[in-house]
Amino acid sequence: MTIDEILEHDERFRYMMLDRMRLDCEYFLGNGDRYSKCLWTGNVTEQIEAMKAIYESFPDDKKPEWISLEEIERYAYKMAYQRRTSYEVEYEIDQIEEEVRREYGLPDNWYGDCYGSLLEDPYYYGTNLRIAMEMAKSVEEYEEALQLIRRNFEVAAASYQEEEEEDEI
Repeated sequence: MTIDEILEHDERFRYMMLDRMRLDCEYFLGNGDRYSKCLWTGNVTEQIEAMKAIYESFPDDKKPEWISLEEIERYAYKMAYQRRTSYEVEYEIDQIEEEVRREYGLPDNWYGDCYGSLLEDPYYYGTNLRIAMEMAKSVEEYEEALQLIRRNFEVAAASYQEEEEEDEI
């Protein structure tokens, strides 16, 4: 069944589906051990989008009192961002470094070669951002920390390219 098919059903059915999805979220965060297959949609993003669509399908005077859009957003945050381990954060930082390396066309060892010349080492500088990412209280705070780390890697990549050009002269 698709979300469009759910939205075509009567209010009673939509209430039941929304509550079932809410319970899936609770299970995911508790005994489900964050296993996305226990969600009705099979993944966090689609689950949250479906819940929002169902919630919005009710007229204002018939919206469920037992859940709000704010609570659905809290589920989104808890399920997608909260409880990030240091390993998960480090992996995301490594992914950003790899993206920057590819975008700038740099060799695999670019970061190690320019490490000593950086004013702000992204990994050292990123320590506080890593903590911020692990402790973020919202999706926005988490994304902001990721963007700061990316910007720092871009500064490092530009510095590396400048040094390489100077060495060629």
